[in-house]
Amino acid sequence: MKEYTFVTHYFTGGLETRSEGHRELIQQKAAEGWRYAGFFPTGLNHEGVPFKVDLIFERDRAEDDSR
Repeated sequence: MKEYTFVTHYFTGGLETRSEGHRELIQQKAAEGWRYAGFFPTGLNHEGVPFKVDLIFERDRAEDDSR
């Protein structure tokens, strides 16, 4: 069984949208035992360009975990 956690990440730069800090965040979560699984856009600007996403991480749930 898998468990998931979500981290909201914002893009910067207006029309020249760019991401900063995402690599460090993914490395940090990997050190905690999470695997990057993908992203889901949660905020779009008026032109339909994402400015906010949820980064999705997964890991195996411990078998004795009753959640």
